[in-house]
Amino acid sequence: MKLAIILSGRIQDDESQYLNIMNVFVKEHEVDFFICYPKETNIEIVNWVTEKYKPKKILENDENYFNADKYEKGYWNNRHRVMSMFLNRYKLSECFKTYIQETGREYEIVIAMRMDLCFTDLEFDITTLCEPINRNELCIPNPGYDHGGMNDQIAIGNTEQIIQYLDLYGTLFEILEKGIYLQPENLLFHYLHYWCNVSFYRFETPYEIKRYVYESSQMANV
Repeated sequence: MKLAIILSGRIQDDESQYLNIMNVFVKEHEVDFFICYPKETNIEIVNWVTEKYKPKKILENDENYFNADKYEKGYWNNRHRVMSMFLNRYKLSECFKTYIQETGREYEIVIAMRMDLCFTDLEFDITTLCEPINRNELCIPNPGYDHGGMNDQIAIGNTEQIIQYLDLYGTLFEILEKGIYLQPENLLFHYLHYWCNVSFYRFETPYEIKRYVYESSQMANV
């Protein structure tokens, strides 16, 4: 089976993290990686990730997003991180679409996720999601990381579903202008439900976020 794994956000030079992704999702399947990482990421980490994952496309997020200072944000949210996250995914969508157009490559399953997720169920079989994916349902883990909206850490679907998922930034200005406050799970919920009318399949697979010490020069910005 041909998989595409689209990794957005902070990257890390962690062998155990790489093996976790390979052991849980890839196994015997054929996989192509696509990666976008934060501006000013340590070049040694970029080089390690490039050598290890051998991505078809890897790019730096320029973080040149539109000014969102006037919009209300969630109390615990960092405005720079939220805007950079959605821009990061949008850029990945663009390079993913370009690669498909250039190569004609087709994928049966596409996974969009953070690199720092660590899955504890090594027996998880991604092919069990083929049926809902074929019904055009976007697969997202059961509530636990919804935080009042929709889990924004991992989504699994077909190519069209994941491109749509990644494209939120393209309508983000319009969403914020409607008065939806700037909180990632809240924005994703409104985008998928009301802008895209997406059907969902919630599945079980336990995981945790494996925190990694990395701060860019702009991480403290609100």
